[in-house]
Amino acid sequence: MTDTPPPEPQEITEAIQSVLYEFTQERDDITANDPITVNSGYCREFAEEVLDYLGYPSEITQYDAWYVHSWIEFDGQHYDAEHPRGVKHPREFPIWERVTADEYEMAVSDCDILNQKTP
Repeated sequence: MTDTPPPEPQEITEAIQSVLYEFTQERDDITANDPITVNSGYCREFAEEVLDYLGYPSEITQYDAWYVHSWIEFDGQHYDAEHPRGVKHPREFPIWERVTADEYEMAVSDCDILNQKTP
């Protein structure tokens, strides 16, 4: 954790968009060409790159749900490559519609926030 001041939500959106551009347009070591592909194998690295871009503010939490999905949360909003403006609850992420029932169950059992009621 650092002394980096908390970001504004727009700064998170801009960071996600910038890192997404880097992942889909500039990196030769990643074969992702859109947010769905980023969320289908590169989401943990993506979340970490967004945190790095923002200077690792202590107010942002990174969540990992088993080996299925990673995302960040700030001030009640959850962000990933497909939702640069955030959603109220991580169950709103469309990745859950693309994974198997077993993968979803493993993610839910691994990440308590997925068990919480939607605000």
